[in-house]
Amino acid sequence: MATTIPQIGLGDVTVDEAQHHFELHSPPRHSARSRTSSAEANKDNSFSFQNITYTVGKSSNKSKSKTIIRNISGSVSSGQVLGILGPSGAGKTSLLNSLTLEAPGGKTTGACLLCGQKMTPAIFAKYAVVVTQVDHHWAFLTARETISHAADLFLVGLTNAEKSVLVDDMLSKMGLTVCADVKVGNAFFAGLSGGQKRRLSLGVALIKQPSLIFLDEPTSGLDAAAAAHIMDFISQLAADENLIIVATIHQPSTKVYGYFTKTMLLSCGRVAFYGKAGEATDYFAGLGFELPGNMSIAEFMLDLVNREFTDIAQVDEILDAWEAVDANKKIHISSGARRSSMLNAPVSDLAVHRFNPVYKQIVFLLQRHGRLVRRDPMMYLGRCAIFFVVTTFFSVIYIKSRDRIQTQVFSKCFLIMWEVGVPSCMGTIAVFAYNSEFYSIRREVKNGMLSPTAYVLANWILQLPLLVVLSNFALLPVYLFAGWNWDKYPEMLANYTASLWVFENTAQVLAALIPNVVLGILLFLNYWFGCFLFAGVLVATNDVVWPLRACCYAFPLRWTLRSMSYLEYNFQDYSGAEICNDEDNLLCNWHYDGGGEKIQPGWLCDDRTALQCYGSTGTQVLDSLGQYYSTLSSESTLGVDILLNIGIALTTKFVFWGILRHQSRSCSKILDVEVGVGLGEDEVEVVRAMGGDKETNADDYAADLQNPNVSEGGAFFCIIL
Repeated sequence: MATTIPQIGLGDVTVDEAQHHFELHSPPRHSARSRTSSAEANKDNSFSFQNITYTVGKSSNKSKSKTIIRNISGSVSSGQVLGILGPSGAGKTSLLNSLTLEAPGGKTTGACLLCGQKMTPAIFAKYAVVVTQVDHHWAFLTARETISHAADLFLVGLTNAEKSVLVDDMLSKMGLTVCADVKVGNAFFAGLSGGQKRRLSLGVALIKQPSLIFLDEPTSGLDAAAAAHIMDFISQLAADENLIIVATIHQPSTKVYGYFTKTMLLSCGRVAFYGKAGEATDYFAGLGFELPGNMSIAEFMLDLVNREFTDIAQVDEILDAWEAVDANKKIHISSGARRSSMLNAPVSDLAVHRFNPVYKQIVFLLQRHGRLVRRDPMMYLGRCAIFFVVTTFFSVIYIKSRDRIQTQVFSKCFLIMWEVGVPSCMGTIAVFAYNSEFYSIRREVKNGMLSPTAYVLANWILQLPLLVVLSNFALLPVYLFAGWNWDKYPEMLANYTASLWVFENTAQVLAALIPNVVLGILLFLNYWFGCFLFAGVLVATNDVVWPLRACCYAFPLRWTLRSMSYLEYNFQDYSGAEICNDEDNLLCNWHYDGGGEKIQPGWLCDDRTALQCYGSTGTQVLDSLGQYYSTLSSESTLGVDILLNIGIALTTKFVFWGILRHQSRSCSKILDVEVGVGLGEDEVEVVRAMGGDKETNADDYAADLQNPNVSEGGAFFCIIL
């Protein structure tokens, strides 16, 4: 015999009927080509979260742990907008981070389900998108170009004409038509206003045509009219396209509040009210808090639960009252219905990413970043100018080194060090530029716009020819003013480019690892200094103790300086000395091999008393310098040195790929707990399951569920209006 469940507002239903009502289907894969079919595909979608509890600190030691949010549950169906309200510090952002799998540094328990499927990075990338409170845009792209490039990367199977129509439609809906061809701008040049950037963020998210949208303070930075317009558009879009929208909002106006289908009011990480937005007034009136005629309902609710400006006892009373309301709505059922089908549904279709093929992503990324390179003077154009000016300065300072004489041997050596050292130090600019770029790319990867592999490959393809250009601007002045050997220019260019590539990739790694750009720049400068320290110039390699000696082989300048010196010295003769083959001539200078034998030929300086006498041939000069700097020698190691630097560069590039892939796909895990489910008035409702007093956390509740004394079957449904 079927068990009958009494309910408020729904009549009696059987357990079997309840389970059937809970059946949630995976959203069918839909093409972006037809917005009508997209709306139809989203029709029966639902997003639910149960008993979300986020704790920081050691969970094993309650005195050292703190629960930020506790046992928060809710659900949103297709076409609905859930507004999460609360004063500062209420837990709105922590809840949103938990739901979007971005709550690191703590422990999250509960369940987060999209159409019955556990939320994973793969499902999020395919069906969801998050718009953060801080707008991350490409400063040198216009609003139209920003949405257009997003359409290229997000949408599959559309022609350029179809994409153009969608882009124009989105610009119109976002109120960006008048500024469609204005660059976004940044701290260095004016562009879109803060409100326009906010609307542009929404446009980029919506062009994906997702099933689920998370909005963190979508009206932040907007005036009242713009905020109302955006929320009207969001509400209408949710209804028209059957989208699920979850938005946190700080202090909505009455008009903005009216666009919410449901409202969740938080305070101190707990729920003060959850239900239909229009029912909040009656609920608080029932608690004895009447809405004044001159206040909006949102302002009224926020004032009631703001512990900083309201009596703490009153706030606790309101929070406890909601828990009591929840507790009174619980009913028990048999253990056979403990889990709804939403927790057992197969993963199947949802696990497939919705990316364009990698080669198409690479093409689109090359188009976007090629445009950025042409417009952004900082990253490459600015460095070209800096390289040319700086190396010209040192070439003029050491202009006498163009004379290949004994007294200028060391001057040329110092110029080589300045030539490779100062331009590589300009990698600090790359750290600054890549810092903001990395976090934009990471967000795009999480939102399903592109894959880490596509970005790294596109960056590689674009980066190498630009580094060749940079190397030319660094090298040309020393050839023009300091008289370097033009015959070896191609080899010098290859060697210099490989060295710059290492520093460029290192800048990328530091920008990805260190969120604070100033700290990242300081660490890059330390790396740059370390490259000089372990280059075999300031200290001989054999004098460096292990394991620090490994740095002499892992850092690029050792190999770069060795080949640069070889190419510049080895193929030219130096005046002021002549060849000497007379082994009996005591005035001749010799180099000796490992066995102590003289290496022919020797050399004899014109000025017998000269202290600077290094050799007649470039080979002799290099070996003489090698007695001072262990890195330098007349041995030809050009190919090996270039390959070593390429190997270091590829290693750092792989490390960067790993960091990007990890950070963009890493997520805070929501540990599963047994949960109750319930039927709402008009939809499936998943609500908080309270397993004890108000201090009980999710772990304690999970243990309670295993206790047969909780109910006859060990499980229950929670019914909420």
